Amino acid sequence: MRRLLALVLISMLLVGSLAGCGGAPKEEGKDNPEEKTIKIGASILTQSHPFYVSIKNALEEEAKNQNVQIDIAVADQDLNRQISAIEDFINKGVDAIIITPVDSDGVKGAIMKAKEANIPVVTVDIKANGVEVDSHIATDNFSGGMIAAEAMAQYLEGKGEVGLITYPEVQSVRDRIDGFKKTAATHEGLNIVTELPGRTRKRLKLLPKIC
Repeated sequence: MRRLLALVLISMLLVGSLAGCGGAPKEEGKDNPEEKTIKIGASILTQSHPFYVSIKNALEEEAKNQNVQIDIAVADQDLNRQISAIEDFINKGVDAIIITPVDSDGVKGAIMKAKEANIPVVTVDIKANGVEVDSHIATDNFSGGMIAAEAMAQYLEGKGEVGLITYPEVQSVRDRIDGFKKTAATHEGLNIVTELPGRTRKRLKLLPKIC
């Protein structure tokens, strides 16, 4: 994932250069007075999960390596907060926006505003539905769900009751759940007895401890 994020930053540099946001080409041996620092805005789903902490850290590290100015806003699983951050990035005139969407469907309008402002948009880990972005960087979540179901079947020796914690607003989780169900259905002894929304850490704390 760190390498993927590095590629995101590099691709944004190339996009910015092609769009003219990096100024005129620099002649060898001469300083370019029109050259400017590329600015990227990034809206991260949460900082309550180690995975997204790693994303934030990788973005900051690679931005420093590439001499890019990056403004990171943490949405804290709040769609309105994420939309406000994206609109703020647009008003600031950033050269590109990176998003891990809080809501795959709900973020569409904000992305469209960025596109109307000719700002490239990249989504990471989570898809944005109903709108075209410039790039999407993610793992194969459907296959990940299938692998998880197979591991669960082996752990339970092919028989047992299973509860799923979902996050229906996020497409990557939907994909993992679909993949899990597809493989689980091939094991007659596995029975999915409940699906509970796990949108926030607070809600997860209310769930009974699973041993």
